[in-house]
Amino acid sequence: MRDLLGAFAQLQSKHAELSGVLATLRIEHQAVKDELARYKKLPPRPPQKPSGMERATDGVAVGAERTKRERSTRRRGSNLDKLKIDRTVVVKADAPE
Repeated sequence: MRDLLGAFAQLQSKHAELSGVLATLRIEHQAVKDELARYKKLPPRPPQKPSGMERATDGVAVGAERTKRERSTRRRGSNLDKLKIDRTVVVKADAPE
């Protein structure tokens, strides 16, 4: 049992070491990719926006910030009732044979 615990501790330390090395290699790889894109005159990478998961884990819901009396400014539904027809255009076309 002690042998297993010792081996497990060694594997944990090796895992932590390799995780750090992997993180640095990923950063270096991305730098090389960016440099290659510059040489090829490709557009730069777009900035990464936060996914929003951080706000979800804080305990405050996105919709809970708004009060019940507050209405959304986004118009919903059909806008056909606002459509006004002000002229009629007749297009003449030749009949197919």
